[in-house]
Amino acid sequence: MPLSSMSVFNIEDNGMEQVDLRVIDALVNVFNGKPTGADALSSYLNLDTRTLVESVEPWLCRQGYILRSKSGRLASAKAHELAKDLE
Repeated sequence: MPLSSMSVFNIEDNGMEQVDLRVIDALVNVFNGKPTGADALSSYLNLDTRTLVESVEPWLCRQGYILRSKSGRLASAKAHELAKDLE
């Protein structure tokens, strides 16, 4: 069975990459759905803050998985549902 080009690059059917899933998992399960700053989140994920803010976060926001507030990043209800499916 041939691999799709998406699976070669570790992209899920819903367009998510592993880093996207890690961000959602961290917001939901590690930070317990509480507002989380970009520095704290990127430190936990061992990811450069600039990469998180400029590359990962915008797509997750557009897709409705995370919300940005003055207090920090929040997992949306959609993210919580996805996190349940990942368990």
